[in-house]
Amino acid sequence: MPLPSVTLLLTAARIGTFEHERPLTKDERRYAVLSARLDDGRRLVYRDVRRLGTLLLLDDRGWRAYDTAIGPEPLDPGFTPDRLLAILRRSRQAVKKVLMDQRHLAGVERLGPDLLESYERDV
Repeated sequence: MPLPSVTLLLTAARIGTFEHERPLTKDERRYAVLSARLDDGRRLVYRDVRRLGTLLLLDDRGWRAYDTAIGPEPLDPGFTPDRLLAILRRSRQAVKKVLMDQRHLAGVERLGPDLLESYERDV
């Protein structure tokens, strides 16, 4: 019987780390949220100290539901400054908050808004 198709979705929130070469210390194991044995016998461990990341195991239906619920991908060639402006105008929230919300814009989360905030302070 073939295995069902699944997608492992990870949003790491810039805090999580992957380990695979060395055993974890007792303290590090406290924050292990995913552990998987690889084909070559090594173990891949994802640690998330602040528990800000999200791990989802989705079947095809779950992936389609997730994918349709998030906003457009900003690296898509069809994404334009006008589209970003339209997204920002639909919300009364602060710009950073809109950019961090996956429902408005896919994939930006923390990195983009933090860079934007840093740029705003420097200007």
